[in-house]
Amino acid sequence: MNLIILNNIEIQVTKKKIKNLHLSVMPPNGIVKISAPLEVSDDAIIAFASSRLSWIKAQIATFEKHERESKREYVSGESFYFFGKRYLLNTIQANKNKLEISNDRIILSLKKDVTNEQKINFVANWYRTELRKELRKLLEIWQTKTNLTPASWQIKDMKTKWGSCTKNKAKLWFNLQLAKKPIECIEYVVLHELIHLKVEKHNNEFKNLMQQYMPDWQERKARLNNFILDYMN
Repeated sequence: MNLIILNNIEIQVTKKKIKNLHLSVMPPNGIVKISAPLEVSDDAIIAFASSRLSWIKAQIATFEKHERESKREYVSGESFYFFGKRYLLNTIQANKNKLEISNDRIILSLKKDVTNEQKINFVANWYRTELRKELRKLLEIWQTKTNLTPASWQIKDMKTKWGSCTKNKAKLWFNLQLAKKPIECIEYVVLHELIHLKVEKHNNEFKNLMQQYMPDWQERKARLNNFILDYMN
């Protein structure tokens, strides 16, 4: 992967065995990517990006203006999101770290000398555990419906994708931040990645399969990308 700078905008360039140039500005942080055929020169890629510069700037501006979560301090009164619902945090001192949901509140019990890094890791692990439970249920449902089954799947914190598929290994990845998003949006990502086990590109075959299994997939995708974004330094 190469990096080009255009009007102070970093653009990640990846050359592949494809026929055409593809430009995208990726959620949630507005990272700009170009996929290009192997034979296309760097000058041609820069010219292509320059011709779409106004569109790129508009997309980046959209992400920058998008509502984001505040930086986490883990103090009472902060807003936390879990499966699309907003909760208010109530932090208390306790003998062990624990997180519970009670009505519209998240009760975060923390030991006296816990560091901020430990708080971050504890909450992230809680999100990971809960997301894994939901993904396991959704994968079982959609594997049955599509007859598509991954060899393995994992969760990780990703900056530019809600999910990904390594087709030659039949492995799926899901963004940890999905734990904050509505269930129907997570379900969209699950189906999206399962179909990539069969169809690698976002071509008409891919879109037709999405439409066949989930007629409202585009509405779910839009809701996912329009939902409050995560805090970004």
